Amino acid sequence: YYSGDYLSTIVLGRKLIEEPYFKNSKERVLFAWSFFELHDDENAEKNFELLNLEGTNFYHRKEYVKFLLEIEENQRARELSELLQEEIKLMSSYERRVHRESIAELRALKVELYR
Repeated sequence: YYSGDYLSTIVLGRKLIEEPYFKNSKERVLFAWSFFELHDDENAEKNFELLNLEGTNFYHRKEYVKFLLEIEENQRARELSELLQEEIKLMSSYERRVHRESIAELRALKVELYR
C-alpha cells in the first residue's frame, strides 16, 4: 500500500480476508483504502463498515471518518466523529494514552467536519 501498489494490496488482502488476525487489523484499513485509491468506493466502504464496531477499533473508525469525508459523506462523518468523541470520554487514562495519536487526529478533523 505505502508504495502505491494498491492492486497488490487488494490481491493480498483478499487472500487474508478469512484469517482471524486480519479481520480487525490495521492492515485491513489499508486494504479498504486501497479500494478507495482505485476508485472502488463501494468495496472501500464495505470494508470500513465491517471495522466500525462500537467501543473498539478506534483507529479503524477514525480512518472511516476520514474516508467518509473523502467521499463527501459529511453528515455521516460528523455522526461517527461525535460517537467517537463520546467514546473518548468513557476511555480509561490507559486507553487514551494508547489511542493518543488517533484522538489528536480526530480532534484535528473536527475543523474539517464543521466547515
